[in-house]
Order: sequence, then C-alpha cells, then structure tokens
Amino acid sequence: MRPWITRLAQALKPFSGSGQSFSEWKAVSDARLDALSRVFGEPDPNMFHSRTPFNRGGYADVYHFVRPDYHVYVTADLTANPGAYQIPSLLGSYVLVMCAPEPSQSAAELISRLARYTMEAVIEPGHTMDLNISSSLEAAVFLQWPETTPFNFNGVEYGLLLLVGISSAELKLSTERGSDTLIERLVAANVIPVTNPDRTSVI
Repeated sequence: MRPWITRLAQALKPFSGSGQSFSEWKAVSDARLDALSRVFGEPDPNMFHSRTPFNRGGYADVYHFVRPDYHVYVTADLTANPGAYQIPSLLGSYVLVMCAPEPSQSAAELISRLARYTMEAVIEPGHTMDLNISSSLEAAVFLQWPETTPFNFNGVEYGLLLLVGISSAELKLSTERGSDTLIERLVAANVIPVTNPDRTSVI
C-alpha cells in the first residue's frame, strides 16, 4: 500500500498533535458512518485512513460500502465542520463519492486527494476534470448522486457529488456540446454510477 493511506485497522495512532483523541475521533466517525449507511447500505468495517490527519494537511479518510453490483467509496472529514474547510457548491457542503466494479484502493486514493482540492476550488455537478485515471479513462465528470436519499449528519444535510471516469472522447463531447449531453449518453449506456476502466466509450 502507498504510505499516505492505509486501512484503519493498521493505523490506530495517527492523532498525535491533531487536538483529538482516538476515542473522540471514533465517536464522530461512527456517527457519520451511521448516517452514510442509510444512503449506501452496509459498510466495510475497515475504512481507508490517511496517516496525516486532514486538519493537519493530510488527505481525507474514505469509507467503503459494498453493494450487490459494485463498491462505493465516500470521503469523510469534509463533514466535520460545515464550510470550515470546503468551498461550498450548489449542493452546499458535500462529500465525494466514487464507485468501482471491484474493490479499488485507487478509487479511495483518488477521492481522498481530491477532498483537499475542494478546499481550493468549487466543484459543481456537470464539471469535468482531467485525471488520467487509466489509458481508457483519462478524465472525470461530476454529478449529483442519482439516488434521492439525503445524507444528514449532526443536523446538517450534505450533498453527494459523484465522480465518474470518462474517456478523452467523452471529455471532448462534454466540452463541445455540454456535460448534460455527455451525462445523458452515460445514463443511456447504464454507465452511471460506476467507474469501470474497461468499459467501452459511449462516443
């Protein structure tokens, strides 16, 4: 595993200097996980955990949920203090979501890193981004999580911003004709919500 993110079971002492004990952190994390479980279902008991706490310049922790047909990865940390870290979008304060057909540490690492970017720039539904995820999926489009169950935590409702990997041809279509056109094609091809590096381009 890469050195900056590991399974929680292997990293129970990352809190030195963070101003928060492990028990305090776990109480907040458990409450957040319970709220997210109402949206995404049964969680993996071991989350991906950044060795450096987010509030000390590290990356975000990431929860893992297992669904019948795919795996869901969701950032933590951005919900601790609404607006304190993140520049809100049209969704308000939000978490990042990415889905994969198989267990994927790469998906967890990607949104873990992108969580820091949301402190510097606004990401809205419909935005695209160059990512170079793989030879076939070189960019991403963002959209609101397609299910309607809200995510409420500590009395605040948060947005769920889904990242879906796209090809260079799909990115070009979005640039030329708008992201709504691309998203319509992805929906028609039953691509959303999963990022599958092996899928055929919809263009």
